[in-house]
Amino acid sequence: VTLGTDGSITGEADEPGSYPFIVQVSDDSPDPQTVTQTLTLVVQPNPKGVLGVQVEPINEAVYGTPTSATALVTITGATTGPPAGDKVEIDLATPGADPSTPPVASCVATLPGSTTTQAASCALPTTLGAGNYLLTATFRGSSSSGGDSDYPTVTSDAQQVTVQPMPTSLNFGALPAVASG
Repeated sequence: VTLGTDGSITGEADEPGSYPFIVQVSDDSPDPQTVTQTLTLVVQPNPKGVLGVQVEPINEAVYGTPTSATALVTITGATTGPPAGDKVEIDLATPGADPSTPPVASCVATLPGSTTTQAASCALPTTLGAGNYLLTATFRGSSSSGGDSDYPTVTSDAQQVTVQPMPTSLNFGALPAVASG
C-alpha cells in the first residue's frame, strides 16, 4: 500500500491488520503552521477467505511419456471456494532462469468449483527434454487477465521435476551359425 503525495492511498495490503501512518500538513504563510497526526488504515480480511496454492510433486517424468501435473487450491476462513471454471496455470521453468523468461512448458487446469479444497490437473507436453525443471502452479486471480476478481493471483512454491531420457533397450538373440570354409 502506498500513500501518495496528493493524499491518495493505492495498492493492496498483503495481510489484514492495522497500518498506522503519519500525516503532516503545513501552510506557506509568513508564520508557517504545521499539524501532524497519526492515522491508522484498517484492512479487513477477505470475506471470501484466504487462498493458497500448492503443486503436487511429480514422482516420475520420462521424455515422450505423458505426465499429468496437479494443483491443489485451498481456501481458509470461508465455507466455499472459487467457482467452477476458475483456472490454474501450471508451469515448468529452467532452474536459475530469469523470472521474466517464459516457461519451458505450461498447461492450464480448470477448477471443479465450490469446495474449500479443490484439485485440478492438466497434461504437460511429452516433448520436454531430459533435465531438471521447476514446477509451479498459479491461481489466476484479480491481477491476471481473465482472472477471478474475488481473489488475488497466488503462485505455489516450486517443486523440482527431473525428466528422464527415454529408456532404450537392445535385445540380441542367438546369432545364426556361419559355415566355415
